[in-house]
Amino acid sequence: MTENNRLCSQYCIDVIRSVMLALPVPAMPDTLSLSQLFSFAGMHSVELMVYTGLSELAIDDNDPVWTLWGNRAEILLAQNLVQLADLDVLTEALTDAGIDLMPIKGCWLKELYPQAEFRQMTDLDIYIRKKDIQKARLIMAEQGYSDYKGDAAVHHYIYQKLPHTVVELHRELLHINEGCEHYYDDVWERAQQVPGQAHLYRFSAEDEYIFYFLHLKGHLAEGGCGIRSILDSMVFRSACPDMDREYLQGEFDRLKIAELVRQVEQMADCWFATGCELPDSLEDFAEYIISSGVGGTFDNKVRNRMSALKGRYKNPLIRTLAYLCSMFFIPMDEMKLKYPLLNKAPFLLPLFWVIRAIKKCLVRPGELLPFIKVVLKEGKKNA
Repeated sequence: MTENNRLCSQYCIDVIRSVMLALPVPAMPDTLSLSQLFSFAGMHSVELMVYTGLSELAIDDNDPVWTLWGNRAEILLAQNLVQLADLDVLTEALTDAGIDLMPIKGCWLKELYPQAEFRQMTDLDIYIRKKDIQKARLIMAEQGYSDYKGDAAVHHYIYQKLPHTVVELHRELLHINEGCEHYYDDVWERAQQVPGQAHLYRFSAEDEYIFYFLHLKGHLAEGGCGIRSILDSMVFRSACPDMDREYLQGEFDRLKIAELVRQVEQMADCWFATGCELPDSLEDFAEYIISSGVGGTFDNKVRNRMSALKGRYKNPLIRTLAYLCSMFFIPMDEMKLKYPLLNKAPFLLPLFWVIRAIKKCLVRPGELLPFIKVVLKEGKKNA
């Protein structure tokens, strides 16, 4: 990380800490530009918090970047209102139809922030029982939602309603390959019914915090995550100070994520609560977070997946080929969601592997060469 990038990330973190704790916002360093800050804040989905903080400073209203940032802030405010309203409408429609549901991830994290709009989110995540999937999909259509580019995954369906609302309808809390998915085999037994709501459920604060970390672990193992995900830890602990830490520690040990929890909580406290410098032991982790952005990076995703194959394939060439095969030969369960005909004709799986590959090359031709370059680069690096 360059010195200028380090200064930019640290200043953005300082601004967020000031906003969250209602402290005076520090002056912007002379060596930083609004353009740099805007780009970094967008990369980490914290534009509104940083904009709110910078608004306390004397910034030229005629600056084109500041004008652009202000326009973006207005869009985010509108998006927040629309998302929350759509969530209420959708929750009522689904529960009135007798469908049990549980809002997850950003849907409940928003409630914990000083202002709901500070917790930006790209979609609404709703978990329902598997038996209700088809019924829920019909209701989604009735409410004006359409399949989002025909996209699907083993653990959720994606829907969109213009202008601002994307919904992920989850049939599983975690992706099947994340390693901890069986922890949630008894989801509905541990979920708690919301008083006065026959079909609306929530986790306890402790179980929501555990899910936050398991979800975060998945992102870190893929392409990474941004500073917003670290901030979530501080916000959650501040909003729920009476969580049963003994229970949490036992579950973290059981899930083998206790060290991750320690690192994230320490980083969150340094960045967003105390302002203390990070210990040297967290510097590499912090750089990974800062360079990843909220959605992670493609290079990180390839690097992490190939590293995970090291234990199984010692030879770097075989490891590279194994990774490429895993990208091409998608499991049957996931392929059935993308190509429903496979439910009736599973023997056509090889044909649809080829169709999927051709489709990706036609729809996203510019991604193929960079993908191959990154894979080969990582293969040589691990030789």
